[in-house]
Amino acid sequence: MVKTTNPHERSALYSAIEEKEHKGDRITHKVFVELSSNFLTPIDRTDIHNIASITDDIADNILSICEKIELYKIKEISVQEIKLVELIRKCIVEIKGAVVLLGSSHNPLPIKKHCVNISSIENEAGKIVGHASKTLLENSADPIEQIKHFELIGILEDSIDKCEDMANSLEELITKMN
Repeated sequence: MVKTTNPHERSALYSAIEEKEHKGDRITHKVFVELSSNFLTPIDRTDIHNIASITDDIADNILSICEKIELYKIKEISVQEIKLVELIRKCIVEIKGAVVLLGSSHNPLPIKKHCVNISSIENEAGKIVGHASKTLLENSADPIEQIKHFELIGILEDSIDKCEDMANSLEELITKMN
């Protein structure tokens, strides 16, 4: 959605992302219902709940990014904002890698490596956010455009922070499991 300025393409991408986010909401709800009805779980219920909640938060933030772009009619996405979107994608790949290993590995080190990678990505994102904010203040004469982009940068940063929350939760979980 950030790599196109075509309003029709953006609208179609927004609809697809919104549909996936709603599907994620239904899955999260199902997980919560199952947690309250099943007696035995392979992982502590609170840990499962926490991981599901953070996953839902990340999906909500991604949808919120799209909503801001659509609602504010942001025409040009900065290079830094595109880099932040790419870092969110990288975090999600790392999260997926770690979660897949939860059920199949008794060795916590590969899961820990994914978590460390997410932390590194979050550190990189912090630098990009600072640079993006500085660039925006120095180069944007339109205060309305500044506000739009500051809000977008804020939700991009929050999305990456949520990914780091997931990494922290996964690290806590593997500590409990071993």
